[in-house]
Amino acid sequence: MFPDRIGHLHVSDNFGKEDQHLPIGVGIIDFSRVVKALKEKGYDDTITLEVFSRDRDYLKMSKKKMEEMFGTE
Repeated sequence: MFPDRIGHLHVSDNFGKEDQHLPIGVGIIDFSRVVKALKEKGYDDTITLEVFSRDRDYLKMSKKKMEEMFGTE
């Protein structure tokens, strides 16, 4: 509704009940739909991946998935 007011995003996946900070693609959020809407509105600002895990591979996996969806890989 207000795409000009979005300046930064904090992104993680979850199962819809709590803020679980899961890697992108692990939970139920349809990120391809979210990214499509952001791209349609011309979003070109920053995104912070909030993936809480000791295993950095989960963060790398999330980054790669977001880059693929945004077409920036």
